[in-house]
This record gives sequence, structure tokens and C-alpha cells, in this order.
Amino acid sequence: MALNLMGGACINEDVLAYGYSFSSSLGYSIYNIGRFSTVILAKYTDGSYLAHVDVAGNQIGPVYRNGQFQWLNLEPMVAKAKSLTETSNYKILADCVPFYHQGIMGDPGYVPMVHFENEDGYCQAGRIYDQNGTFGGWTMDSLQTGSYEFGFFVKLW
Repeated sequence: MALNLMGGACINEDVLAYGYSFSSSLGYSIYNIGRFSTVILAKYTDGSYLAHVDVAGNQIGPVYRNGQFQWLNLEPMVAKAKSLTETSNYKILADCVPFYHQGIMGDPGYVPMVHFENEDGYCQAGRIYDQNGTFGGWTMDSLQTGSYEFGFFVKLW
């Protein structure tokens, strides 16, 4: 059986470490809570790590702002991965990922997505905007209370 980074036994030999966390300060302007399942998948020779984070969140606050803006803060989502690997830098390895499930956008049209802004530390709810696959942000005043789920890969160093 493999050892995790904290010295305990892992449930799977292919996993270096895993953990769960919760945040009630997930949203920027709209109150969101979330639970994060984090799996550290690999450690590379340069000392960096590969992790996967699944997000199960709930938007429970009212929307007060119009337009497209920062939706969720990335820091609470990667905090457990940073803790398990004892690192401080990270980069989400995709610019957009699909929701596994979402109940916050009424009729998004094309595929509902989460768009990451690594440099600014936030993500945005939106959708594939047109037939050429470009991302279009969902206006925040159109978001509804409800739950959502998505996941992403992150590099840590």
C-alpha cells in the first residue's frame, strides 16, 4: 500500500495523497459555499505535483450585480492541494471545463462551462457561446440560487 504525503496509508496505490475541505467564502460577490475533494496524483522530478480537485458547491446568496465578473475564488478550491503538497504556487491546467451538473443557469443554450483566470485567481460561470466553441460569460444577475459540480487538474510547485 502506498504512503500519502502526510505519512498515512492511501486507499489506492495510484494516489499520493487525498483530502477534503470546505469553504463558506467561495464567492466573490455572491454567497457560495463549497466542498472540495482533492487527490494528489503525481510528483515530478522538478518537485512539482499534479492534483485533481472536484468542487461541489451551492450558490445561496442573492445576486446584486449586473454584468460578467468574478464568480468564485480559486484559493479555497486549491487550499487542500497546497497543504498536502506543502507548496504555494499553482496553475489550473485548462482554461475551461464543463460543469458535471449545474442548477444556477436557467437555459444556458450551448454547453455550460467554468472559465478559469489563473493570474487573477478566480473563475467565471458561462457557456460555449456560439458554434465555433468560444466561451461567453453568463451575466451574474441571471444566475440563480442552486447547486453545481465541476472538476479540474492543477499543477502545484
